[in-house]
Amino acid sequence: MPYKGSKPIVEKLSAEIRACMQQPDTVQKIAELGATAVAVDSEPFAACIASETER
Repeated sequence: MPYKGSKPIVEKLSAEIRACMQQPDTVQKIAELGATAVAVDSEPFAACIASETER
């Protein structure tokens, strides 16, 4: 996190994005594009981005 005050904001955005990603129309549209809708909490996502950035 860039600064201490951002965690509540990130958590709120993460919750809203997860809710959106679970909507049937969103899942369907993403599938039509050839992808799979996956929504994870912010901390596993940050870990994934960090590991990919290190490569």
